[in-house]
Amino acid sequence: MLLYLEEQLSLGVTPKYMVTIHYQHPVEHTKPIRETDKPYGFRDRYGINTKRSIWNEVPMYNYWESKRNDWQQVVIDTKKIKCRILKRLYGIKRLNRTDKYDFPNLLFFHERGKTKLQFHTHILMPSNNLITDSIDELTNIFNTTIRAETKSISRWKHIDVEQVDTPKGAISYLNKETNSSSVAFDFDNSIPIVPCSNNNV
Repeated sequence: MLLYLEEQLSLGVTPKYMVTIHYQHPVEHTKPIRETDKPYGFRDRYGINTKRSIWNEVPMYNYWESKRNDWQQVVIDTKKIKCRILKRLYGIKRLNRTDKYDFPNLLFFHERGKTKLQFHTHILMPSNNLITDSIDELTNIFNTTIRAETKSISRWKHIDVEQVDTPKGAISYLNKETNSSSVAFDFDNSIPIVPCSNNNV
């Protein structure tokens, strides 16, 4: 996998920014309520305020808890994020018009992190055709416009945008969870460079 990614760099993939996105968890829809008022909060009792009946909330919680650990669901959610990125940051409104637009080489990676509880996504983005070259502006767009338009993104956790100084080091870091049973690289949503065949027919 690492050799494949290093080949992408040699073919011309030039990531300049790395974006880290966390997905919305069902706990974000609950609100703790303090039911008692004891001195200094010692032995206070707390309840939970939810949008729906607690009998419906528990199955919904369990459902999305499992979905956030499901690779296929993460790929589906990532596709929506990818559409927003292409539209808002690169001006590409129709994904099926490869003849009309110059698509950027976006690379997506999904990791579980140290706790192994839930997937989060790293995105490597090139700067060519990007509407802005400012990290502050990119961070603002991700945390306002793109977050507001994508329901799957966490409302609690900040979306981080960092500059990539050493692309080879970045792909090595993002490939750290790849092993014989799982691959961090998202082949469905990434836009790699496909090498041309030199075979003469």
